[in-house]
Amino acid sequence: MARAWLSQHYDGCSALDPRAALFNDPGSLDADAVFGAGMGERLRWAVRPGDRGWRQVARRADGAVPMHVPHRPGRAPPAGCKPRHHLNLEWLESALADYPNRELVRRLCGEGGVPFEFFGPHSTVEAEDKTSDPEQTAVLFEEIRDEWERGNVLGPYLKEDVPFPWWIVAPMYVLRQGGLGEAGKWRPIHNLAAPPGRSLNDGLRWWDADHGVWTAKPEIKFDDLRYAVPEVQRMLDEHGKVSMFKVDMAKAYRQLPLRRGDARLQGLKFFDVRRALPADLDPAEKKYYYFFCKPSFGATASVWWFHHFSRAVKWLFGRRGLPGVPTELPEGVAVQCVYVDDTLVVCAVLRGPDGREIDYGPLARQRVLEIYAAAGIKVNLKKLKLEGEPEPVTEFLGVLIDSEAREARLGEDRVEQGMKLLEGVKGKRVMLKKDLEKLVGWLNWAAMVCAPARIFLRRLYDLLGKRGRWVKLTRGAQADLAWWRRFWRRANGVAFFSDSDWRAADDCALYTDASTSTGYGAVFGNEYFYGEWPEGMNVPDMDINALEMLVFLLVAWTWGPQMKHRRTVVHADNTSAVAALNNRTSKDAALMVILRRLWEEAAVNGFDLSASLRGTWTAGVDNPLADALSRGAIDKFLADYSESDLHTRFGPPVRRQVDQVRLRSVILAVQKACAASERWQERHEGARARAAEERARRDARATGGS
Repeated sequence: MARAWLSQHYDGCSALDPRAALFNDPGSLDADAVFGAGMGERLRWAVRPGDRGWRQVARRADGAVPMHVPHRPGRAPPAGCKPRHHLNLEWLESALADYPNRELVRRLCGEGGVPFEFFGPHSTVEAEDKTSDPEQTAVLFEEIRDEWERGNVLGPYLKEDVPFPWWIVAPMYVLRQGGLGEAGKWRPIHNLAAPPGRSLNDGLRWWDADHGVWTAKPEIKFDDLRYAVPEVQRMLDEHGKVSMFKVDMAKAYRQLPLRRGDARLQGLKFFDVRRALPADLDPAEKKYYYFFCKPSFGATASVWWFHHFSRAVKWLFGRRGLPGVPTELPEGVAVQCVYVDDTLVVCAVLRGPDGREIDYGPLARQRVLEIYAAAGIKVNLKKLKLEGEPEPVTEFLGVLIDSEAREARLGEDRVEQGMKLLEGVKGKRVMLKKDLEKLVGWLNWAAMVCAPARIFLRRLYDLLGKRGRWVKLTRGAQADLAWWRRFWRRANGVAFFSDSDWRAADDCALYTDASTSTGYGAVFGNEYFYGEWPEGMNVPDMDINALEMLVFLLVAWTWGPQMKHRRTVVHADNTSAVAALNNRTSKDAALMVILRRLWEEAAVNGFDLSASLRGTWTAGVDNPLADALSRGAIDKFLADYSESDLHTRFGPPVRRQVDQVRLRSVILAVQKACAASERWQERHEGARARAAEERARRDARATGGS
């Protein structure tokens, strides 16, 4: 072979490498002497065990340089060829001695780097790079040069000098951070999902210890706002007052070392960063190969390993007696929320014996920084100065968490930006799919402060599944966008904290029921409402599931303010309505009309019902009060109420009135949606019938012709 197998695979420091046993005489070859100073250290980081080329060298090497290996005296290795990392692996191995995830400790500390378990074809794959924008190319050039100078990139190599028998090259590009329409900082993205079917991400697998199989879709659970906000609320309930601060790890995935040899999986073809960027950006000069020896932003395995690494660091925060970490905290006065490289620390503010406040925020901050320093983790100092001081209000994942007002809200700039985006698409019937993707992504992020708002993204998501560059905004999609505009004006991006635990229906006495023949009824404490369905609207012909859901909506209209900041369980005796309420979605068009009205009340009415209504099925016999109201048996209801403990707990019953105008409008909308669904189903069934008839005629003609 023309390629120098020995120069590609031999490790000069063979005595320290377990692969040296593959050689008959492991100490007889010296890559530094043969290929120039530093080549042994270069090759040490370029190879991993099990390569076909390495085994070929092991079979052919007998203590002398093979004749087919070209000798290139004086060829100096590229600068920056040795990967560097700052982690103190010895300290981490000692501190994580009792950590449950032994696989992480073994891989990171015992083997010196996290692995990319690649099950794809072991052959060279090079994806086409279509980046041609001069501005992006210049930004990318500086980014790669910076990574190269930091020792995170191997190279540059010409193709004949690449130190691997096979490799994967994927394109790299840059995107602007920030929201839609903002000109923020550039973020480099290594597109390791290219080329489709043969990419790194396609071939990565993870070992599922629970099922004993390799899986391509690992489960990762981040501490997002759905975790952070309840933790803040729990600390407030326990201690009354808290302070918060943030710590960001610098360069995120680049903190971790990568297993030797896996750099081949993160290849890049670009200009020579040792020289100035060519003015004409001649594609012919984009011939130099680079290989990232740290996990890249773009590899799914990078997220997986860094997530588990950050969880391990979070675990260390609660350990006592760590070497090099003198600062200790009392148990339960601080808690961490970790989202990839962002760490939110919530600390208690207590009253001392002399009545003065004791804020554990500065002490917790000192402990976090001591752990990071002992582990060798680099901190983003710029963000630490801006967000590292304990305060009652802090921003986490773009959302302001206010412990004093007990609310999570979007900043004023975010609210203005959201309104601008929504007004920009007002009146549009067609838009580019990529613009819709950005808009939906932004709204999905904004919905983190209000979970019920997600239901108003479903019809927008449905459009993203259609083919083509352009998408037509359906009436449903336009209605959802109109809701977001109303929501933005009324709610101003604010979500209040809800109860940490669900309030059971028996605790608050919330029961509902509906009947097709008579009417509806509901009980909440000592208050109740009931009534007959509006006349002349053919309500008895409607599905009982929709009627049960209508009563849920009446509950939200009637008692929404009383359920503010609460998470309430409601009793009902219809499994379909309960399932739709719990899942916040349904395939039934009628139920979806009511659900949207219901969660609009939950979202915009002071965020009272962001998670207030949850259905728990109960048999009709266990729901006597609401059942009596729905059937118009008011005397039976009053008698049963007086005999129950509700009279003692809540007092005498009080009747509330239902807004009949709003009720009629919802019933009309439900019936209209049902009619449209039936017409669509008839057309669909008719088209299927005609297609079947056409196939039958074709078969008949083919049979007759034969």
